Amino acid sequence: MVMTASEKTVAATVGALGQYSLVSYCHPLRGERVNIGVLVWHPWLGRQWRFAKNLQRVRSIDENADLDRLRRDLDAIQETLDSWDRIDHSPLAVLASEFRYSLVVNQPLGVRVQDPAFTLERFFGMLVAPEPFMRASSTVQFTRALVSQLGGLAKTAGAQDIRVNYVEEETFQPVRVAVSYRSESAMVLWRAVSFASVAGFEQQVTVAKACYADNADLKTLPKYKDAKLAMAVQVPKPADRADFPRALDWLHRDTDLVEVFESRDSIPQKLPQLLNPGGAKILSSVGA
Repeated sequence: MVMTASEKTVAATVGALGQYSLVSYCHPLRGERVNIGVLVWHPWLGRQWRFAKNLQRVRSIDENADLDRLRRDLDAIQETLDSWDRIDHSPLAVLASEFRYSLVVNQPLGVRVQDPAFTLERFFGMLVAPEPFMRASSTVQFTRALVSQLGGLAKTAGAQDIRVNYVEEETFQPVRVAVSYRSESAMVLWRAVSFASVAGFEQQVTVAKACYADNADLKTLPKYKDAKLAMAVQVPKPADRADFPRALDWLHRDTDLVEVFESRDSIPQKLPQLLNPGGAKILSSVGA
């Protein structure tokens, strides 16, 4: 809505109250948060928003975060702000009621606004971490190494319907599958998790329980009902391995095979021996 000259004068002089909301990504199980954006709204001066360019930062708290879904949700937020034409009602309150899980728009707070762009930059600089150079998480790196080897072995052994590094959307929360394939009459799913950067037993149990929950959810889907499920696991650093077997017990639940790897570098040596690519039959006998 276009502001009249008198409204501009009043707004500039008085600095009428507007609102801002922090946009965060929240881990669905552990409740950890990372800030990824700021929204600013003023009834006359308009609205501004800014999101972190590199959304990989959410992987620091959720290695299985679905970045494609996150981008779609951010696009939906922008669309709402773009099309908003009510000066008597804040879009931030509407967005806060809509985005409350995983991607969270926090309840708006009042702020005196004279320049929405300046207000946005001020809050973004204070509340959102600078754009760093970020390495991929240990699980992402481990998964990539597994996919690069396992996909080729499955193909060589004659497996069919090979899919690599995809997100299963039909579960309650998106679940990432490293590799899936069909050999003879059986479907095999491989998932991957790294504990290389997970310190302490409590954190290890938390990660293991989250993987177990995802595995159990995956097996409830009719298309995976009779599938074999295998977990490739990278062990923690030597100083954090004392109680790791107890955490690992969670991954053995509802899983046909849990295979432990010392590091990403051990995958090319160990995987061919494990799968015995001389025949496709062994690929479908995971956990047998």
